[in-house]
Amino acid sequence: MHPIVGLGCLAVAAFLYAVVPSVLLALLQGQRGYVLLRSVTDQFVTFTLALTMLLGATRLPRPRKAVAGTIVSAAATYGLALWFLIGYWVWTGHQFDIRFALDAGGDVLRTLESTLGRFFLPAIGMTIALFACLALLWWQIARWFEERSGNFFRSWTISLPLGLQALVWHLCAHEQRMVWPELHALIEQAQEHPVVGPIFPDSREWQTRGGESVYVLQLESGNALALSGALELAGRRYDGDYTPNLRRIAQDGVFFPIFWANSVQSNRALENILCGIVNNAGPALSYNPGKIASECLPAVLRRAGYATIFYVAFDDPDFMNYRNFAKAIGFDEFYDAPSLGFPARKDSWGIDDCTFYRSVFANLRKRPPGEKRFVYIEVSAHHYPFAGQAQYAHLHPFILPQNPVEWYLNSWVEQDHCLEVFYHEFREFTGGDAHLFVTPDHSWPVGTHGNVLNDFGWYDENFAIPFLYVPPLGRRSEFRVGEQADAQPSLADLPATIVELLDGVPRKHSFAPLLQRHPADGRQPYEPCHILVQPYSGGAIVIQRPREKYVYHINTQQLERYDRRHDPNERNPEVVAENIPYSRVKADYYCDRYLRSAQVSP
Repeated sequence: MHPIVGLGCLAVAAFLYAVVPSVLLALLQGQRGYVLLRSVTDQFVTFTLALTMLLGATRLPRPRKAVAGTIVSAAATYGLALWFLIGYWVWTGHQFDIRFALDAGGDVLRTLESTLGRFFLPAIGMTIALFACLALLWWQIARWFEERSGNFFRSWTISLPLGLQALVWHLCAHEQRMVWPELHALIEQAQEHPVVGPIFPDSREWQTRGGESVYVLQLESGNALALSGALELAGRRYDGDYTPNLRRIAQDGVFFPIFWANSVQSNRALENILCGIVNNAGPALSYNPGKIASECLPAVLRRAGYATIFYVAFDDPDFMNYRNFAKAIGFDEFYDAPSLGFPARKDSWGIDDCTFYRSVFANLRKRPPGEKRFVYIEVSAHHYPFAGQAQYAHLHPFILPQNPVEWYLNSWVEQDHCLEVFYHEFREFTGGDAHLFVTPDHSWPVGTHGNVLNDFGWYDENFAIPFLYVPPLGRRSEFRVGEQADAQPSLADLPATIVELLDGVPRKHSFAPLLQRHPADGRQPYEPCHILVQPYSGGAIVIQRPREKYVYHINTQQLERYDRRHDPNERNPEVVAENIPYSRVKADYYCDRYLRSAQVSP
């Protein structure tokens, strides 16, 4: 090979692996001057490490081509990963989190399909082509090294570059390497030793003989701040009525315009809503329900004589291990879209809500009359990237959506529209003689802090949702029907609240008194303090109180305080402590009610 070709391949590789990535990463992190130079040096370490390994391979005996091929494949894979991570950061505004990708599983792949649309397959083809080009580039460098290895090794030994690389690696230990932190996170995920473990409730106090039937409708991605009609973003005010049907149903119940989701994903919401679990910054328990150290609500109600039934408007029962999780926590029956007669649809986020509601109640009408039921219904059509459906275009408040919040609101309006169908079917089937809870699984950021993905952020918009309770028709005089509540409970308190509403016995963590016109005297007040978790992007625990919130960043061990009265937009956090261990945060800042009456898993 001509020396110019070899040197040219080296120059291209240096450009792709060291120069451009270093400059881009430094700019993304706001680095300048000497710090930028260190970032460039850091990227060169990985690049020259691959070169040194290729040089070493040329001195091996017979298997050197196999070793060189392995190094070439590894270098090409590294380059592909590096540019993917940089591209993700540029596109989303924050770094990729491999924990999120592993935890979400099919969620990530399906979101990618929905976002790229018809460009999904070409994107896969381009990825394969890029890998092939990178591998060819490194193979040419390997050939050139093999041809000239004698010259290289006469002038210097292999120990010199290795020693220099080790020194630079040590000096730049805290700079941004992109790929290596993700590999470290992958190892941590495999070990499943999270710094912050879940807090399980004492579910023994949930035991009950039951009462009326209970229905929980889980909506998808409800951002209470975006839906409030008071959102201001990029100089524009979004003051429309985006929840007309939810508010119409609220005339028969108690509406909470601000309620707190305890986490950021659908399967993690099930831990909160059905099991009362908080504080889980580790792997989602839907994948391993055997690790749940307390009994969940469906199992409690099943023991009380309830038929426990789970409906999900999705076409894959193994998505996030839904079916196995539902069965493990006490549901007798599980129905996904295909089991209700719908064909599998791999191009969307589930069956249209209106159609799904009709099918759910058609299925329920086949059941024995008079049985007590705990029915959980989950829909999913309103999902990122919030593309919406053409059949509902006439409902959209924004004919030509210009930004993520307008796409979001268009899609939400479709979900709200189908609530009319749901409530009609519910009243016709139950006669109104059942408890009804309507809640999103989690919120979804729409850009108030420059982010529109749920794997980043610890702000109010990451957790604030609307919530609605409709009591049985015969008991409505007991409750604040038609009123809007100012209090802000959280989803993890729902199991205790449900069993108290069924039998009237006060429970810890229950917000039933907030629903009642005349709460019983002498009971322990409900503590308005909540644990909210962002398990990704380094991890954050939010201790949410009415006037302030504390945010503990797990990876950096930094504790921040937000004054919710004087800084409602969360722009000016106060750094309370740095390098503070989680044990101290838990002891000094956590909600009293979780420290008094909870078990913590190892």
